Amino acid sequence: MDPAGDIHAGTTESATLDFKANLNPDSTQDWCELVKDIVAMANSGGGTIVFGVNDDGTSSGADLQPILNVGLGHYASSPFIFCQPALCDCGIDLFEHRAKRTIE
Repeated sequence: MDPAGDIHAGTTESATLDFKANLNPDSTQDWCELVKDIVAMANSGGGTIVFGVNDDGTSSGADLQPILNVGLGHYASSPFIFCQPALCDCGIDLFEHRAKRTIE
């Protein structure tokens, strides 16, 4: 199943769904925001963070290659590195959505 396939214009963020138009891997502020969102979702039972999607559910058109260049493992490990006690059961998936890459 492709969870990103359900995203369409008009889809709104919720406690279990967060859109990120982009992420600058070189920005400490962006990393802190991402880890904060991961922890918030983990504390509320889990959820999905989708990169490359605006708050209104439309594609941001952002170049996600810099995010991919970091390596998906780094994103998956960030909650373990920055949080105590460490979070568990986190995963990262890459989907093609409407001919655009979406990182979830």
